[in-house]
Amino acid sequence: MRSLIKDIFLSIFLLSIFAGAGYLFYEDLHGEIGNEGGEVIGEITFIENGAQRKFSGRAVWGELETSAPVYNYDSLRTIDNAGAIIKLIDGTEITLASNTYIVLEWGEEARSIEFLGGNISAAASGSDSDLQIKSEDTVIALNRASVTLNKQDGEDINLSVDEGTIDITKDGKTTNIEENYRASISDEIIVEQEAVKLKYPSNNRLIVTTSAAVPMEFSWESILPLNNPRLEIGEYKDFFRFTDYELGRNTELYSMNSIPGTYYWRISGEFTDGTEYHSPPNRVVIIRDNAPDQQVPYVDEVFEYRNTAPDLAFSWEASTLANGSRLQIATDNGFNSLVSNTSGPNNFSTISSLTEGSYFWRVIPQYTAADLVAYSSPEVRRFFIEKNDSQDPAQLILPLADETVNPLKVKEGLRFSWKADREIGTYHILISKDREMNAPLTDQWLSRNSYLMEDLPPQGDYYWMIEGLDRENKAVPPSEFRKFTVMEAVLSIDPVKPAAESLSIVESFDNIHFAWESTLDGPYKVEVFRKSGGGLPLVTQVTNSTSINIVLPGAGEYYWQVTVLDENENIVLLSSQTDFEMVQRLSPPRITGPNETEVLSLLGSTPLDIRWQPVAGASYYTADLIPGNAAYPSMERESSAETGWSIIEKRNLRAGGYTLHVQAHTPLDGGITNSSRSAIRSFNLDQVQDYGAPRLTYPANEQSISRLNIIDNKPSFRWVQTPPLARQRIRLSKDPNFSTLILDEELRTLNRAIPDLDQGSYYLQLMAKDEKGNKSPDSTIYSFSVSPVPPLPGVQSFEPLAEQIIDMETRDDLKFSWSSIPKTTYYRVALYPEASAKAIFKEEKWSRTQYNFTKLEDLNIGRFRFEVQAVREMDGKIFQESSVLGVPFELTLPEIAEIPDILSPELQYAR
Repeated sequence: MRSLIKDIFLSIFLLSIFAGAGYLFYEDLHGEIGNEGGEVIGEITFIENGAQRKFSGRAVWGELETSAPVYNYDSLRTIDNAGAIIKLIDGTEITLASNTYIVLEWGEEARSIEFLGGNISAAASGSDSDLQIKSEDTVIALNRASVTLNKQDGEDINLSVDEGTIDITKDGKTTNIEENYRASISDEIIVEQEAVKLKYPSNNRLIVTTSAAVPMEFSWESILPLNNPRLEIGEYKDFFRFTDYELGRNTELYSMNSIPGTYYWRISGEFTDGTEYHSPPNRVVIIRDNAPDQQVPYVDEVFEYRNTAPDLAFSWEASTLANGSRLQIATDNGFNSLVSNTSGPNNFSTISSLTEGSYFWRVIPQYTAADLVAYSSPEVRRFFIEKNDSQDPAQLILPLADETVNPLKVKEGLRFSWKADREIGTYHILISKDREMNAPLTDQWLSRNSYLMEDLPPQGDYYWMIEGLDRENKAVPPSEFRKFTVMEAVLSIDPVKPAAESLSIVESFDNIHFAWESTLDGPYKVEVFRKSGGGLPLVTQVTNSTSINIVLPGAGEYYWQVTVLDENENIVLLSSQTDFEMVQRLSPPRITGPNETEVLSLLGSTPLDIRWQPVAGASYYTADLIPGNAAYPSMERESSAETGWSIIEKRNLRAGGYTLHVQAHTPLDGGITNSSRSAIRSFNLDQVQDYGAPRLTYPANEQSISRLNIIDNKPSFRWVQTPPLARQRIRLSKDPNFSTLILDEELRTLNRAIPDLDQGSYYLQLMAKDEKGNKSPDSTIYSFSVSPVPPLPGVQSFEPLAEQIIDMETRDDLKFSWSSIPKTTYYRVALYPEASAKAIFKEEKWSRTQYNFTKLEDLNIGRFRFEVQAVREMDGKIFQESSVLGVPFELTLPEIAEIPDILSPELQYAR
């Protein structure tokens, strides 16, 4: 019996313990997560896609927000595609990449980060005491250095020292690691020197922009020589997929355009012994944020006062990711003369004591841990403060001018309001059936700037106005008269949007906006039906507003209706049924070229080729090419069914980043066009240069050149080109189609000797390309002709002259001489009696330009004909001949009285 009682008490005791523990766990699970009174050791300065924190001694993880305090002994973690930046009170900055887990401990003697896994960067500048990173049995003393650590499940710890010197202690042994060295920590510590030090963007760098593409400059410092250096950029830290860019041997800077996203970058290459090298990667996050959007004061808004300067309220829509905003007010638009410069986490501020004058204001976003790149300049607005000695009348607000008031919707009465004026002490409202206010329905003095008419007057037109007294009990000028109309109480509810028989372009499970007009207030029940649904509503929703967004499954034929319900959800009023149709939006084209972030060179005739895959149902496509530099012109392709865009003319292209937008379209009935969302692709042009076509300068087009000139002077085909390319090509043919070629040669010069061409017409074309094979446009097809070889110039006789009479009395020879003809190989010379074809002498290949004939015994007095002809031979054949020059002349002797007996009359010249 005693044992049974003991067992019962023990059971009750254990149940009490379990119940208490369960209650405590429930409170921890469901209670408000907080750490009131905890020691604050830092602040969250940035969060990307969420991060979580668990307080010391708690079991539940809570979501973190930017600017949230960090407490001693906090556990912090990130998930996939997430990140966070922490700034501790001593200036230490800790960056957590995705899937990282740390615990912070902040003691008087030692401060430590327990690193449980993932990827962190820690910069311990400004620490008053040594900061340590602990991971299992490894302790890393930062010594005010900057390091990056990476540790995945089952893997070694890998770290690199970005700046300073650290000490690694493991198993009682301490190893010193200097800047630009890396270490792998497992059973032992392996230290290697880096060949490259990555400088910017540094690891886990956050970049904020307002642009679609960001001009990025990657920089590094070479420490050891590398062959074939490359910049590699990927979206994954294991570089599963990446884009590489070849670098020059001494290059330490590379510029390109990047779209927002998370990237990893490194420098790779080979050591001089052929060993492959990859630097530790740096992670960079580029986020597109919105610039602050100013709300009030409006542009050139005027604030008037009589006695006391007003308190001005400033408000703006803050940047989503900014930690705070700086409101600046100045008397000049360059903000050199600031009258207010305040910072804070809010998106509003009230400024007092501004005197009369003109002012400018702007809002500058403040990011604690980010670089601003391609961030739009803050908007600048002007406003005025004016002192007005005269009192303005009250400015009416509601009801609006000529507003129609539905008595069924004004259950609590009609509210009249006007702008408050600090100079007016008492307001006087008058409401009357007539404009002259002869029989006012309302005549009341008020201290506030509003009035509620609880009981509406009957249907009809009415007028209202505001008078008043200022603070000195002087009459205020009356306001304008404003008319309003009380309508008849008619029950109606009419669908407005989607309109009857309307056609909409939608995505799958899109939000569709429904709106209606009703003379009755809600609640309203909206029902949407498929025409093929058999009369059963596809969606039913209840709202108190006269519009609602409803998610529908996509394309199809529908109808809808709206019902006014009473407090018991009974039908009070039912609208008509309205048909509408929805068509599925076309899918965006899939761009196949250029590749994302690809770097292209457009040299010579190389076009910018843009290609995309066809979209089912699309009739045509449009494309826009937008440069990253707004000073450069954008380009637009006209609508076309072609799935490509080849930009040959480069006059509007520049080196730099570009963003391509491609849309698919198809026309629908009713003048509606179904257009896809834009497919977007960013790429970079590093070189853009047109090559001019080669231009022939000799011979000129359709010029005739002599074959003799070709042979004697050996001229060359000559041409020019801008710029002159390294590899030239010349083609020469007898026909304009170049079906048979006389010449087809590649050259390194802009000239080529003209070959020996026969008489006739010829066609020539020039081509060129650079060392990389980029071509220039081909030249036009030039034509020229080769004229036949002309005869040699005619010979001129010096002796004898034509028709010369030569007295032979004292002569022992007969001399012949003639002009020299250039290029002549020899001369043909002969002497004939005038009427005979039989030569007295004849030389076929006489080389000189004179001939002495001494066989005078072969001559007689009388008339003779001397003939001479120039002849030019080439390759043993006659090439040119002059015309034959015939020189008639006469030989005489004086008459004698007696003829010696020894001489016969025929031989009178013989001696």
